[in-house]
Amino acid sequence: MFTACSKDDETPQTEFIASEIKPKELEDFMILEEYVPKPEFVNTRGNKSVLSVTRILYDLNANYHYVLSSDAKSTDQTTLMSTYNATTGITSINTNFGFYDLTRDNTGQIIVLKSRNKENSIDLLSTDYNSRHIQLLKITQTYYYNSSYKRVIGNGYYRFRSYGLVWKYGEFVEPQYDELNWSFTAMNNMVWRGKDGGSAQYRNLFVAIPKGNGWKGDYKDKDLLLVNTLEKDNYKAVGDFGICTPIN
Repeated sequence: MFTACSKDDETPQTEFIASEIKPKELEDFMILEEYVPKPEFVNTRGNKSVLSVTRILYDLNANYHYVLSSDAKSTDQTTLMSTYNATTGITSINTNFGFYDLTRDNTGQIIVLKSRNKENSIDLLSTDYNSRHIQLLKITQTYYYNSSYKRVIGNGYYRFRSYGLVWKYGEFVEPQYDELNWSFTAMNNMVWRGKDGGSAQYRNLFVAIPKGNGWKGDYKDKDLLLVNTLEKDNYKAVGDFGICTPIN
């Protein structure tokens, strides 16, 4: 069981169960966060959103947990340092750009409350962007990068093949099997990143969202694929998020 929670949610405050969230529990989740450029940075960053994915992993050989935060262009790693406030019931975990505050609802399920920037951070997500939406997602065992997807709104087809880790985008038609010649890197079975082979060489982040979760409360009745595209040489999103569904 899992719960997705946006920091912008205006529903009544949930009654929390005060219990520390252990790093081992967080290995089963990832945090999706949407960022939008601050008004003063629209001229350089545009007005489109950037997606970040944060995961907690365990290094068996070194015997420690660490945090990976990924976007369409890079992945940053930092050693996990978590704190727990028994008065508020909030467990805070660090990232390279800030902190996430998590707690439990009245059924004991983990929820993410909000993100906080580190003081004097030089990370672009802290300096140039504001958080718009946070969603906690349970990691499943299903592999999603051996399928074809179509955008829910507008044109756009994405086809992925696990053999050779290749993909292709088609604006109006689904790419054929033998056309898949752009490479991608799988970060886990639900998150992968690929550079397109066009002249702009855009950087793309793909995040699968299993049926039942939805994105911002929408499309809960189907599997989804989020696509976030950034320019090659500028930390600037290209267009809106692609929200896609599998092609049966």
